[in-house]
Amino acid sequence: MFQNKIKFLPIIIFLILSQTPFHAQGTYNHEIAVTFISAGCFDTTYRLSRRQVPEYSSHQSYVIDKFVYKIRITIKLSGNGIILDRPLALTCYYPPNGSKTIIVNQENYPLNSDEDYEYMMVVKTKEKGWAKISVCGWDEDNLRLKYFDGIKYIDSSFYFE
Repeated sequence: MFQNKIKFLPIIIFLILSQTPFHAQGTYNHEIAVTFISAGCFDTTYRLSRRQVPEYSSHQSYVIDKFVYKIRITIKLSGNGIILDRPLALTCYYPPNGSKTIIVNQENYPLNSDEDYEYMMVVKTKEKGWAKISVCGWDEDNLRLKYFDGIKYIDSSFYFE
């Protein structure tokens, strides 16, 4: 009798699981994605080296202090007729443990789906390495990051060279 119940166990599990709703990654109707990033180092700042080698001439040595990058960020809204008329926050997380956030669309212009929107950001960092651009909503009243219901946010990574 126990063996007969074991034979039906996979069927019962299948029936239970088929009734449970699963939310796959592609089920969002609306999403805001960082689709393209280009970063170029347009300036390098130097500082006087702490270690000076005693020389007969008055030669001073310098070391790199910071790299200054101009980052071009392209975001795209996709979904069925999505129109977003709220501010968005673009945050760049860069090495070593730095971050910079810019607020875009503060004028609340309607951003339409299936169009690209391009923004610029300048970042100063001491190291090269992997960085990430994150997009999310901006709460004007509480001055903090906010995720709007029903919208999926897709980040993107890149490498500072």
